[in-house]
Amino acid sequence: MSDVFISYSKSRQKETKELAADIEARGFNVWWDTDMSPGEPFQDVISNELARARAVVVIWTPTSVASNWVKSEAGRALKRNVLIPVYTPDLNLDLIPPPFDVLHTELVTNRDAIFGALERLGIRPGETPLKPQPAPPSRRYALALVGASAAACALAAIPLLKGRVSGSDKPVRTFEIGSNTISAIVYTFAGNGILLGDWDGAISLRDIQNGSEVRRFDGHSHVVWSLAVLPDSHRIISGGDDGLLRLWDLANVHPIREFKGHSDEVWSVSLLAGQDKVLSASLDGTMKLWDLSTDIPIRTFNYGSRLLCAATTPDGKIAVSGANGAIQMWNVADGSRINVLKGFDGEITSVGALPDGKHVISAGVDGVIRLWELASTQEVAKFGANRKISAFGISPSGRTVIAGGEDAIVQLWNIRERRLMKSFNGHAAAVESVAISPDGRSAASGDRKSVVNIWNLEGTEWGI
Repeated sequence: MSDVFISYSKSRQKETKELAADIEARGFNVWWDTDMSPGEPFQDVISNELARARAVVVIWTPTSVASNWVKSEAGRALKRNVLIPVYTPDLNLDLIPPPFDVLHTELVTNRDAIFGALERLGIRPGETPLKPQPAPPSRRYALALVGASAAACALAAIPLLKGRVSGSDKPVRTFEIGSNTISAIVYTFAGNGILLGDWDGAISLRDIQNGSEVRRFDGHSHVVWSLAVLPDSHRIISGGDDGLLRLWDLANVHPIREFKGHSDEVWSVSLLAGQDKVLSASLDGTMKLWDLSTDIPIRTFNYGSRLLCAATTPDGKIAVSGANGAIQMWNVADGSRINVLKGFDGEITSVGALPDGKHVISAGVDGVIRLWELASTQEVAKFGANRKISAFGISPSGRTVIAGGEDAIVQLWNIRERRLMKSFNGHAAAVESVAISPDGRSAASGDRKSVVNIWNLEGTEWGI
């Protein structure tokens, strides 16, 4: 029984040998057909090893996409939910045969993605007996990277933080990205990568462990103001100062689609849960609802003055938009204005809906974070530090919010208790973007001097 079975074309033994060596160097048990003994019936041996392997890496090449053997092996791995598809750089991705063409597929050279996929499958080095020792097939297939969402992570899950750094107010990791302001930041769904938007119009996918650039996406003319990762985990949506939204696949540096309709900068994009739709907010005073399968807006919401932020409730029925001095509530279905939340001093820079679907939270230049009840439109709590808040992120549990400000400090607040839990120090310039990881265990922040800090949120008694 092996940890990893490698399916490949005989014409690409060099890449396969290098991959096998790298996987074995990490302590995994690897099988590919060079392990066969003379005289063994190859079809029976391969079938047996394939059936018992805990993960199957299929290398798509210009030759293997036409191989019935490779397609058969990939199909059997797919049925067992243990398939990890990769491809060589010389392959046209359009040639990957169905049904594998709908699965996100990484470059064979992206070892982090492969090792991360093994982690997601629950496979760790040293856990599998050597092949001479009989053992029943592993049943830990529940986290397999197969299907439109699970298979689609650009970087598979790597353990994010080694050990606990409970209570520390210093970053566990710092990356100096370049010379541009980090204007937008978001985690990948796997949580081991971050996407950064900057003032040059570029989006950079970075490894969370070392900050290295995995892929770069160029398309916006100047500032990338907003980013969001779609639930399928391999597509992202961006909004920029060129008034455009762009849809990207993390495996391709070129945009899938451009959305034109705003006449000014797009400062916010918000996904509608369970739907392939996005809401954009612009300085042109409008929000637009888009179906990602077409480039024509479904609906336009006219605010009347420039919009800096927008969000939707978890059920996708209500949208909230923030501008100067007020938050407006909208009916997403018909575009009608429901109500207005007032009580602000200056512009609202951030707004978000809590997971309970009953509350929204906002922040802005007055330095106050406010919690609102949607049903009554009443402010039920407020707290802050009298500093301009540039960006915030809400935890997956909805219990805490992390906020970055002009004073270069990042703060973690308990929402319901209105209590400052931790101040994080590590930036030397104003913080322009923040995000909390999907598992709630870390946060990332970017500043005007192109520094990204990773913070440990474990041990802060907030729950996830």
